[in-house]
Amino acid sequence: MTEQRLIVPAPGGRELEVVVAGRPGGRPLVFHNGTPDGLVAYGPMADQLADRGLALVMYARPGYGRSTPQPGRTVADAAADTAAVLDHLEAGPFLTAGWSGGGPHALACAALLPDRCLAAASLAGVAPYGAAGLDWLAGMDEENIREFGAAVAGPEPLEAMLSQLAPELRGLTAEQITAGMGGLLSDADKAVLAAGFAAYLAESMQAGLEAGIAGWRDDDLAFVADWGFSLAALTSGPVPLSIWQGGQDLMVPGSHGAWLAGQLPAARTHLLPAAGHLTLPAATFGEILDELLDLAAAQRRGQLAEHGLQRRRAGHRGAELLDVLLAHAGQPVKAGRAVRRHPGQRRGRQAAVRQQRGAGQRVRPAAGPAGRQERPGFQVVEHRRGVGRRVRHGPARLRG
Repeated sequence: MTEQRLIVPAPGGRELEVVVAGRPGGRPLVFHNGTPDGLVAYGPMADQLADRGLALVMYARPGYGRSTPQPGRTVADAAADTAAVLDHLEAGPFLTAGWSGGGPHALACAALLPDRCLAAASLAGVAPYGAAGLDWLAGMDEENIREFGAAVAGPEPLEAMLSQLAPELRGLTAEQITAGMGGLLSDADKAVLAAGFAAYLAESMQAGLEAGIAGWRDDDLAFVADWGFSLAALTSGPVPLSIWQGGQDLMVPGSHGAWLAGQLPAARTHLLPAAGHLTLPAATFGEILDELLDLAAAQRRGQLAEHGLQRRRAGHRGAELLDVLLAHAGQPVKAGRAVRRHPGQRRGRQAAVRQQRGAGQRVRPAAGPAGRQERPGFQVVEHRRGVGRRVRHGPARLRG
């Protein structure tokens, strides 16, 4: 796996650390990592993206790595940062996925960048804190319950707790990580760690905590505060969604995914009883990618079908305008004429109309069969079996 690292300017004069891997020049998939993970690209993930012609784009959220801290940030702020990264890379439409604490940030991009985001997936992502009908802490391991309890209490209690936890997590090796994460791991998650995911997870946590706890703290505070956007924007928005949640997840219980699915009924939902928290990026990512690509393709087919219908309704001149509008919206369209010449149209009659116009004569609406007057703006060009065919024309010329 080859990767490129760079520093990108962000809103408010901040800077973001970015890594790009996968297929060079491919369509970007912006991956929002979990908490408190740092900016480390998982090799098998980048390879699966490259195999599908996609580029992996990740950035360290404010406070992680070399990204400028942004105290008080909300989940919604991820959309502006994502747009800044993509603008710097001169990238257009993108896919996005978020794992664990990254899940809400992927949803923010879908809600707030609907003209640019093609599809979004939440992998073991948390639901909004205090959501009606959801016991947010139920099913979490005791360590997570204490952590989020401190976050609800405020920045100072949370900082005190995280400052005690960070040195231990930062020092974990791949061999130590299963024991070090204690009760947070289900048997399903322990299995993928033993299969090779442990080295990545240890490196990612070390990178996430090397600059301190600012990123971790601000993530937790953002999760238990107002996210800064409404899920209603996703329900009514155009971006297709995919939700994945494991039934053996002790960090973000399956009830979070079930609740999100109930709020987002149009999303494709996968509640996997045997899956854990780590299994989704470690063992299921290729399947998730294929669904994202399928969702984006289906959305595109729907846009093209709707575009064709609008062209037929608009007629030739209206279709030309529609093409221009869609082109400016970043959606390429195929040039072509929407109105075909009817086989029975008579060129001689059109020539006569043009000749009358050239002589300064006014072309009046022609009478239909049995002396019926046609609506203004139409010229009867042929009658067949008592039925008049009409072609709309404007004040300047009659189109054939």
